Amino acid sequence: DPLIARVKLEARQTESIDWFDLRLMFEIEGAELKPAEIRRLVAARGGFVRLADGSWKRVELQLSDEQQVMIDQLGIELEELGDESHRLHWRQLANEKTAELIHPQAWQAVARRLEAAELMEKPAVPKELTFKDTLPRIIVQYEPTSDWNLYASYSKGVLPGNENVGYTQRTPYQQDLIRQQVPNVQEILGSDELDNFEIGSKQTLLDGRLRYSVSLYYMEWQNIKGSTPLVLPSTSATNPTPLTLPGVTISGAAEFYGLELEGGALITSNWDVAGGLGYQHGEFTDWFEAGLLRELAGGQSPGAVAGNPNFGAVQWKGNALQRQPTWTGNLNTTYRKALGDTGWTWQVRGEVNYTGKAWDSTANIVQTDDFYRVNARLGFDKDNLGVELFVTNLFDDNTWDFAYRTTVTNPANSTAAILPLGNAGVQMGFAALAPEKREIGLRVKYKF
Repeated sequence: DPLIARVKLEARQTESIDWFDLRLMFEIEGAELKPAEIRRLVAARGGFVRLADGSWKRVELQLSDEQQVMIDQLGIELEELGDESHRLHWRQLANEKTAELIHPQAWQAVARRLEAAELMEKPAVPKELTFKDTLPRIIVQYEPTSDWNLYASYSKGVLPGNENVGYTQRTPYQQDLIRQQVPNVQEILGSDELDNFEIGSKQTLLDGRLRYSVSLYYMEWQNIKGSTPLVLPSTSATNPTPLTLPGVTISGAAEFYGLELEGGALITSNWDVAGGLGYQHGEFTDWFEAGLLRELAGGQSPGAVAGNPNFGAVQWKGNALQRQPTWTGNLNTTYRKALGDTGWTWQVRGEVNYTGKAWDSTANIVQTDDFYRVNARLGFDKDNLGVELFVTNLFDDNTWDFAYRTTVTNPANSTAAILPLGNAGVQMGFAALAPEKREIGLRVKYKF
């Protein structure tokens, strides 16, 4: 039976990191032979050769057709069995089939150079981005009387688009992994477009002592921009180390509709009251977020892979917009009067502001409580001088202003212990904005 000979290439990096010296090496199973004997056996191309111990042996090269083609492409002759080396550029070796021939330790050097080059190869930045948008505005008014105005309007607002550098400045290998997590990722992000439809009424009554305005609106927002962090399962084809990306921009859409009511009344010549009420319903009609798991009581979100934050992808269509309260309101009243014949006037004013419940993020995980804040002030004025005593947050309300999802550096502060929530493998938590505490102060004003 013939001896089996496997072909290997020994690669040594030269003083230049881009060039390697290659030498042919043969590994023969079942025999300990001297280099000269190996050269004679290979040169015989399957024929018998008498060795130093008097035995006759022949070898069979274990070389596939693909490997033979690869050696031919590298310009190496199997008969060249001396110490002569072949100097080749690393790009000539950047082939997965070459890895089958090159010694593992030598291939690591080639792979490192391939990885470094791949990380540096990024698509060119566009020299110019052009966005052409039309900004129409139409208003129709009707006045039944001189103090009553009915109107309807349409307007469009635009924010210019831009390049999605979080995606375009990645290598082709990394871009492919990004597309697996964010299938609708775009190289060039279109302009934000907000279409606003509104009807309303404004009127004054009782000789101007009573006024009000009411409006109904509907808005569509296209190409909303947002950033999502990602963790790629590997850095490159030759580097299995996961790569964390700070953010890839994604686009979505939302719609809003609501009611706004404002009014004021002059109770007496010294006393007035005013206020407002707002209702808004806003929800995403398209919002895709990668790497976010939401394993709550309702079950695993569609598209997410349970237990794998790298490939958890969810569509938040129907969720409310983050940090947007459904209800808001305010009420204020002011009383003014002259202070005898001193030339001074005094006034006292009170304000109550209401903010409804709001969600923390697109995921609608945490909802903050609604709250009231009360402010008051007492002031005195004479000519150019004014003195005012004020207090904000009179009852020292400590309800959080709003909450939001954020990354945390300490795993102990993450939500993992209470909510199986992760974003692309990054430790996530919630932060809340604390309200301004009660403040009492004195202001003095003088007009020059």
